[in-house]
Amino acid sequence: MVFFRRSKAEDVTEGAVFERHCASNFIETAKVVWIGKDSTGIPHVRYETALMGQGRFEPQGIRILALKSFADRFRHRCERNLAQFNA
Repeated sequence: MVFFRRSKAEDVTEGAVFERHCASNFIETAKVVWIGKDSTGIPHVRYETALMGQGRFEPQGIRILALKSFADRFRHRCERNLAQFNA
């Protein structure tokens, strides 16, 4: 069983995994790699993303979003560890 909770900016930590449902029955999964501030002091999240669905796991690479944008986009923190990210 997988448990989700609604994320807030303070819930975003390095190593945490988040999910959001997309069109076409895909789930976008994000694993937080790094959190830091840019030159103007705005916190950003660097994360590894992948699409899951229809029996496939497709890595999409590394992306960066402002922390608030990340928390708004990925509202469900996943309490499981995804071995695919470690492969």
